[in-house]
Amino acid sequence: MGFLRFVFRRWTEDRCPQIAASLTYTTLLALVPVFAIAVALLSSMPFFEEVMVRLKIFLLLNLVPELAGKIIVEYMEPFARNAARITGISFAALFVMGIGMMWSVDKSLNTIWRVRRTRAWPVSILAYVALLVLGPLLVGISVTVTTYLLTLSSDLGQFPKGVQPYLLKAVPIGVSTIAFFLAYRVVPHRRVPTRHALVGGFVAALLFEAMKEVFASYVVRVPTYSRIYGTFATIPLFLLWVYFSWLVILLGAEVTVAAGYWHDGLWRRVASPGVRFRDAVELGRLLVKSPGKAMEFEELRRAAGIPSEQLEDALAHLEDADIVVRVGKHEFLLARAPGDISLGDIYRAAVSPHARLEPGEWSAYSSDVADVVNQFETLLSRPVTELGKPDEAAASGR
Repeated sequence: MGFLRFVFRRWTEDRCPQIAASLTYTTLLALVPVFAIAVALLSSMPFFEEVMVRLKIFLLLNLVPELAGKIIVEYMEPFARNAARITGISFAALFVMGIGMMWSVDKSLNTIWRVRRTRAWPVSILAYVALLVLGPLLVGISVTVTTYLLTLSSDLGQFPKGVQPYLLKAVPIGVSTIAFFLAYRVVPHRRVPTRHALVGGFVAALLFEAMKEVFASYVVRVPTYSRIYGTFATIPLFLLWVYFSWLVILLGAEVTVAAGYWHDGLWRRVASPGVRFRDAVELGRLLVKSPGKAMEFEELRRAAGIPSEQLEDALAHLEDADIVVRVGKHEFLLARAPGDISLGDIYRAAVSPHARLEPGEWSAYSSDVADVVNQFETLLSRPVTELGKPDEAAASGR
């Protein structure tokens, strides 16, 4: 239960319900442009008609509410014909709107991973353009394979009747798991272990299927929207569906992040200033032990026992203070000679860049207070080369 509380505490701190509402609005604005781009790119390919047929089947089988799925499919064909004839200027405008949607999603997921340094904007733009160009082709292949698997899974006469419903659910859950896994593994500008992304993707897929069942049951048994809105009931239902879908995606992202804290009960660890200082000192000690030799991110994580997210933050603070330098993508070494790095440098990098105790400012207090301040400043002036292993330091202090 404590771990679940940790997940939902992060969910609240990251304002996921508000982010989901913002992404719902962005999705409504960008859904038509993105679909138009996909149709325009796919229309020149020989298998376009087959993909459109399979896409209709996929939407009817997987899109909830059912009424929204039927209406979207009904208008899909004339929309596809019109989208295939858009001009170059219109296509460019739609492209910009599609990039805007992907930027919003990218920013939201990086907020959950608490990324301090995002990708450079030229790199991001190139990634978005590549996704908009290659995405429709990948979606077409994915929909074709998925509908084919669903067709195969529907022919389950040779299996016991009690097993058939579970097998029918396995295919969409598997496809959703892969989709969520790729999103959690690729989108954040932070190193996400494969197993953590798989856990988050699987949890999100299960929640997505459960949400479909609950939502469909609600629409059928509580027809409030149909009575109030009549033929316009599709609009609020579709809005709710998109909103809850984003809630599931964001919750899966939080589970992916939290998976990094599962080992050794690290989710109980609070990133207080004291903990941040201890982490930075430990990283300095580890890097001092191998002067001139770069250490990999995973090597530092295992040796220091720090969760990936907090390790990224600690290294970023040390980089900003020119204590550590990144070489390559996931390797780090000291930026200065070990003797030139003091505990005070690390303290100011990890806790506060302006944290200084001037002994003269404490002269108005008792001599005991002034002595403590002097001892603290003396301790912070020590170079990190004087630090031994934590157990050795504890032994020498006895």
